[in-house]
Amino acid sequence: MPVIVSCSDCAKKLRVPDNLLGKKVRCPGCGNMFTASADGQADDEAARSATDVEDRAEAIADRRPVAAPAREGEDEDSRQRRRGGAPARGGDEHEDRSRRRREEDDRDDRRSRREEDDRIARREEDDRRDRRDEDDRRDRRREEDDRRDRRDEGAPSKAEQERAGWRKVRLGLTLVIFGAIAYLAFHGAMLLGGGIFMLTGVALLDSLFSGGISGGQALGGAVAMGIGLMVFLSVMGLFRLAETGLRLTGMGICLAVPNRKDSFANKGLIIAAFACAATYALLQAAQLAWSAHAMGSFGALLVLVSGGYGWLGYAGHVLGIAWLIVFLIFVRSVCVTLKDKEAAKTVMAVLIAWAVWYGLTAIVGMVAVCGGVAAGASAMTSRTAGGAATSIGTYAVIIGILVTITYLGMLGLHVWYVLVLVRVRNLVEQHLGRAE
Repeated sequence: MPVIVSCSDCAKKLRVPDNLLGKKVRCPGCGNMFTASADGQADDEAARSATDVEDRAEAIADRRPVAAPAREGEDEDSRQRRRGGAPARGGDEHEDRSRRRREEDDRDDRRSRREEDDRIARREEDDRRDRRDEDDRRDRRREEDDRRDRRDEGAPSKAEQERAGWRKVRLGLTLVIFGAIAYLAFHGAMLLGGGIFMLTGVALLDSLFSGGISGGQALGGAVAMGIGLMVFLSVMGLFRLAETGLRLTGMGICLAVPNRKDSFANKGLIIAAFACAATYALLQAAQLAWSAHAMGSFGALLVLVSGGYGWLGYAGHVLGIAWLIVFLIFVRSVCVTLKDKEAAKTVMAVLIAWAVWYGLTAIVGMVAVCGGVAAGASAMTSRTAGGAATSIGTYAVIIGILVTITYLGMLGLHVWYVLVLVRVRNLVEQHLGRAE
C-alpha cells in the first residue's frame, strides 16, 4: 500500500510503496536523496497531490540499474549499458551533486573572468582610440595654427609653395624650349646664309675670270662680301648667346622644382644638369676671351659660332653632352612624378636616340680620319694628277654624305627634343590646373 512521505529538502509530498520505507529514495522534484519515512496519516488533499515514487526510485536510491527484463545470457553491466547508462559505481550521490555544483561554479567563475577581461580589453582599446583621436585633433589644431600664423605673416602654405615650384618649372621648361628653337634657328640661318655667301662668291669669281667685271669691281665685291660675312657671323653669334642664355636661365629656374618624397631625385638631377650647363658656358666664355685676345674680333666670332676648338672646346662639348643627358633624365623624372608613363617612355626614347647619334658621330669621325689618311696616301702614290684628284674627290664625296646625314639627324633629334619638352610643359600645365 502506498505511503505519503515528505522530501527533507523541498518538503514535496511523495507517494511511495510501503516496501521502500526505511530506504533511500530520490525526490523527483529537486533530486534530493533522503530516507523514506511515513509522515503519519495524511489527509485526502495531500494524498491526491502527492507524487508517485515507484520501484524506479528505489533503483536510483541504491544507485543500481533500474530493474528491467533481462535478456538471456545478459549480465548486470550489459543491461545497464543497454538502458543508456553506465555500470553502477559506488559513492555517495550527495558528493556527486556537490562536485557538479562546484564545476558549475567554476565555469561561472571562468565565464565571469573572461567577461571581465573582455570589458577591460574593450576599455583599454577605447582609451587608446581616445588618445589617438586626441593626438590627431591636437596635430590638426597645431597645423591649423601654423597655417594661420603663416597666413598672418604672409608666408605661403606647403601646397601653395608646391604650386609655385611647379609654376617655375613650367617657366623654366618654356625658356629651355625657346633656347632649343634658337639653336634650330641658328643652324637654319647658317645653312641659308652659308649657301648665299657661297653662291655669291662663285658668281663673283666667275664674273672676274670671264671678264664680266674689272679687278677693281671684283675687289669691291670681295670687300662687301667680307663686311656681310662679319655682320652675318655677328648675328649668328647673337643666336648662340641667346640659345645658351635661355637654356641656362631655364635650368636655373627649374631648380625650384618641388622636393617631394616620391620625387626626391628631381632636385638632384636638375642641379647636376645646371652645373654642367653653367660650366659649359664658362668654358665657352673663357675660350671666347682668349680668342678675342689672340686673334681679334673675327677670331672671337668664329669661336662663338663654331662652339670652340682646342682642349677648352672639347671639354665644353663633353659638358654639353652631359647636361643634355642629365636634363633629359630630369624631364623623365618629372613625368614619373606627375604619373604620365607614356610621356616618360617618350623622353627615354629621345635619350636613347641621342646616345645612338653621339655613337654614330664618333664612328663617322673615325671613318673621316682613316679615310683622309687613306685618300692622302693614294693621292701621293698615284702616278697621275687625275688619279690623285679621283682619290681626293671620292673621299670628299663620301665624307660629305656622311656629314650631311649626321647633321640632318642632329637637326631631326632637336626637333623631336623640342616637341617632347612642349609635351612635358603641357603636362605641368595640366597638373597646375588640377591643383588650382
